[in-house]
Amino acid sequence: MPLAIAAGICYGVTAGLVSSLAFHLQESPLEVFTQWQAYAVAVLGPFGVLLSQNAYQAGPLGAPALAAITVTDPLVAILVGLIWLDESIRGGVQAALGQALALVVVILAVVMLARRAPHVKGG
Repeated sequence: MPLAIAAGICYGVTAGLVSSLAFHLQESPLEVFTQWQAYAVAVLGPFGVLLSQNAYQAGPLGAPALAAITVTDPLVAILVGLIWLDESIRGGVQAALGQALALVVVILAVVMLARRAPHVKGG
């Protein structure tokens, strides 16, 4: 499970790096290669894939690992956007509560699917 969480963190940070690179695409496509984020993506992307593949091989058929990656990746990407990229969640308190509820439902659904998958229990 720690490998899967680390892979999800790598994927979430990579999403934030790619988002920050999008601002430089407006200037010139070649401008992207002068930014440190491009090289961080080139390292973190493959490292995340390596971590996820090791996480899949560490457990029985990888369903819990997939659940951990599926939940961790968007959570980290949201945090990176809010903290590092200075983005905000729009819509007021009601919209924020609705989004939080939707996030909880997604997390619960992924965990339930991972635990109840027939191939994880052996049949």
